[in-house]
Amino acid sequence: MALQCIAIVLPMMFTCLRVALAAPPEYSCLGEYQLCLDKGDCVLDGSLCGTCGTGQYLCPDQKTCVTSAEAYTTCPQLKGGFLDWTLSLDERVEALAKQATLQEQIAQLTNDAPAIVRLGIPSYNWLNDDEHGVRQAHATSFPNGCALGAMWDKQVMQLVGEAVGQEARVGYNGFVHSGNRGHHENGAGITMYAPNMNLVRDPRWGRAQEVYSEDPTLSAYLTYRFVLGAQVGNESEPKYMQAAACCKHYAAYDLETIPVDRYHFSAKVDSRNMWETYMPVFLACIRYGQAAHVMCSYNAINGVPTCGDPKLLNGVLRDQWKWPGFVVSDYDAWAQIYETHAFCPNMTCAAATGLNAGMDQEGGGSKAIAQLQPAIDAGMTSAEVVATAFKRLFRVRLQLGMHDPPHMVDWNYLRNESIVENDEHVALARTAAQRAIVLYKNRDSVLPLSASAVRKVALIGPTAITGDRLLGNYASTPDAGVPSIMCGVQLALGDRPEPSTRALLSGDTCNKMAANRNGDAERVVYSPGCLTLGCEITLGFREAVDTAAGADVIVLVLGLDQVFESELHDRGHIELPGKQAELCGALRRAHPGTPLVV
Repeated sequence: MALQCIAIVLPMMFTCLRVALAAPPEYSCLGEYQLCLDKGDCVLDGSLCGTCGTGQYLCPDQKTCVTSAEAYTTCPQLKGGFLDWTLSLDERVEALAKQATLQEQIAQLTNDAPAIVRLGIPSYNWLNDDEHGVRQAHATSFPNGCALGAMWDKQVMQLVGEAVGQEARVGYNGFVHSGNRGHHENGAGITMYAPNMNLVRDPRWGRAQEVYSEDPTLSAYLTYRFVLGAQVGNESEPKYMQAAACCKHYAAYDLETIPVDRYHFSAKVDSRNMWETYMPVFLACIRYGQAAHVMCSYNAINGVPTCGDPKLLNGVLRDQWKWPGFVVSDYDAWAQIYETHAFCPNMTCAAATGLNAGMDQEGGGSKAIAQLQPAIDAGMTSAEVVATAFKRLFRVRLQLGMHDPPHMVDWNYLRNESIVENDEHVALARTAAQRAIVLYKNRDSVLPLSASAVRKVALIGPTAITGDRLLGNYASTPDAGVPSIMCGVQLALGDRPEPSTRALLSGDTCNKMAANRNGDAERVVYSPGCLTLGCEITLGFREAVDTAAGADVIVLVLGLDQVFESELHDRGHIELPGKQAELCGALRRAHPGTPLVV
């Protein structure tokens, strides 16, 4: 049915903010060194605590103690090897590959990489889903991907990438200092699984909310700027990357469950469509943005799993685009070369197929890489190919400054209390959210509303009084809570803090002020209309219609949440859930002269 609504506004996933973790004013250990609580020495692995005295650094040889981070350069056995910061990247990773055994190299080809203590290499977790904010409870949360795309703003996108990368580095500094190296934890590192720059080919896709647009050119520009901001930060020519961005998901990935699940789906794509539609965004991310890593996708293309396609990986990425980074599989996608696509008869074949095609790291578990030794024994791949993958991973770790003298890496001095959710990032999150708002219809120029002219607002909708559905996916609920639309409307109508202050953006503070009628709560009347977001029945429609009687304006809050569309769940239709559209029609018919904002 046609909806005769006066004005329609799409919020596009508003932003929210999180409170920063309290951090010590000074970190006594820099870089990859963690602080030992008992003795106060600085070590690269917790098993070595107590070797040195308070404030001293244990050298990678595990024997020598030096007095400070600056004195690290005097440690023995640094020159001429992997830890020699004066050598080229190629020389350093070649030296490491010669020192590490085959089994040590294979063990590194997974997300949760173990330490190689004898070589002075700490453990590291590469898994960090920092798409629109660091995946931790203490970080600034920016608008979801669809909203960032709706900004059409390259400059703001680069600033968002810079802020997310900066907070990732700050969090990493604090985690490592405390001895938390991110084992089995998402969001504690500086290798970001972002941006997600796939294209929306069907608006019913469950992850359409997560990506920027359906347009290759717009998505390419925004992707490039996010990568630039995340990796380079505010430096024009930094010696080290601030964080490492990832181009995902490569390639032609745009469904979850319909018509078949992503683990079994094979996209039928001809060459022209591949290069004119799907590849421009990856070209911008990989070749021009020089993102540090690429994530191959769950699906196959024309019958070949992307994580096992030598033309797509080594062919395009390395031979054609001359890209030096590493390829990680989406979670268990390397193993699914065998498990779901049945492209191989067993896991040993899948391990060799992925590695030979250009895979470097198994995202998720280790089912595939556990079969690399048997694959080598069977002559299906070689130790040299393992070494190539191993070197690509450590090249990125070197570019991040992980294995250089800790005092030489400027990013190591970033501190939580001065960066995470600081005033600049708070203002940026608000700016991004404002620019993401899309006005579809504004009959008779009803919007913007005037607080002084509006005497009474009828707020209708089951989610108008809760804020959690505004977060989007890959977001954690902020410690400060999420401001509801009810809260915002009430405060806008009464005495409220300036828009730039944190109080309005902090959910708990905002909701408390609204509850205390700091804004004029009596000017806002509320009814859910639908008893649930699914709006299966019309039982609450009469109450909503009666509530709206006498209002100067009706604000109707409709839409979706992660129940209706999300990763692993596509929508079967494009319409609003249940009887939501009927609720809009009922209000319009009952109050034809009252402006209706949806």
